[in-house]
Amino acid sequence: MFKIIDYSNGKIKITVNEELTHNSLLTECSKKVINLNRTRLYHTLYSLGLEVAVHRGGRICYGLLSASISPNDKADSMLLSVAYTQKNTEKYCESILLDDKHCYKGLSYEYLDAVINGATKSITEIDTFPLCNISFDYSANCEVGSSPIFFRIIAESLIELISMLNDANLSELILKPCEDFLVNKFGLRN
Repeated sequence: MFKIIDYSNGKIKITVNEELTHNSLLTECSKKVINLNRTRLYHTLYSLGLEVAVHRGGRICYGLLSASISPNDKADSMLLSVAYTQKNTEKYCESILLDDKHCYKGLSYEYLDAVINGATKSITEIDTFPLCNISFDYSANCEVGSSPIFFRIIAESLIELISMLNDANLSELILKPCEDFLVNKFGLRN
């Protein structure tokens, strides 16, 4: 399931349990264990992705992050994994950008710390985070419009959406409060 939020200064594509194009890149993976004080049980395996393109002045900020979320049986910690690539090699032609000639599959190494730090910060700031493991396993970047700051914001947003979701009803993501959250987070306007 997916939904595209389209405003005059940008677009956001939200994907839930979508089979994304196979990532044939040779990627590496960075892992971090995060200690949790307050958790709530979570029983569902799913994927959640955000692809964002926002016009800011004369440039477009762009990024795509997709995470696999799986139940975790450890009550005091979770595993955060982020797949990345050393350099851009394989074109990504399915982006929401009008011109995707500079889009590449994978998370470039230069954005790795921003994703890990943004996700970790959000997880530790949420009062009760779902007891799950998160793997950012699919991504895309644009040589012209991506930046560490923008990928940090996307990672933080995904973590906040994961904490909003109800274990019993993943379609809750399509509801207005989640759309309003994303529109405000990325500064979209009509």
